Amino acid sequence: MTVAYTDVLGGLLDVEDANDGRFVGRLLLALDANEQHAVELIEKIQTGEGAPEDVQRLAVGIIAAVEERGRSTKASKSAVAKRALAWALEALGQAGCRARFCARVKQRTCEALARKRARGEVTGGLRYGYRSKETDRLSNRGRPVLREEPDAAEQIVIRRMVSMRESGSTYRGIAEALNADDVPTQRGGPWLPMTVWKILARDAGRTGATA
Repeated sequence: MTVAYTDVLGGLLDVEDANDGRFVGRLLLALDANEQHAVELIEKIQTGEGAPEDVQRLAVGIIAAVEERGRSTKASKSAVAKRALAWALEALGQAGCRARFCARVKQRTCEALARKRARGEVTGGLRYGYRSKETDRLSNRGRPVLREEPDAAEQIVIRRMVSMRESGSTYRGIAEALNADDVPTQRGGPWLPMTVWKILARDAGRTGATA
């Protein structure tokens, strides 16, 4: 990228260094412009000579570039991309646009997590009743992919919860029984009715009785 292009972009976004090669390159693709045309567009907007259509074109291009960057790298957005996104959403000035963009990001994130869970991979904090085990696969960051496998001791506790629940016990009653027997929780604290509910709620049909 030329210095002029990243300089004017950095000036627009109020960042010291906008030389995020992957993002600024994808912005050119999204704008369907070469560096010189992008410089002219940004300078028009900076000087107040740009038409509303120019601002919209750049803002929409930035959003497209941020989305594409996120899909291709599967990594957190850079500081430049985040600042650019904030500028774009502010420039568009439409709550609906922000909501639609956030909804698309949320949907893609949920879909990606669902695919990982379907493969048995760990997608955040471990669920009670399971432990993590390293696999031979590596993530995009070069780390071993973790896979969930049942924890024998905790699975016994879950079966006890299910049995008590099916016998009519309340969540509070189950929690009190586990605490009385000194059954450990994941974090070492006491069992709470809500904790029991969350664990059993993973399985349909196990949360019907009153607490």
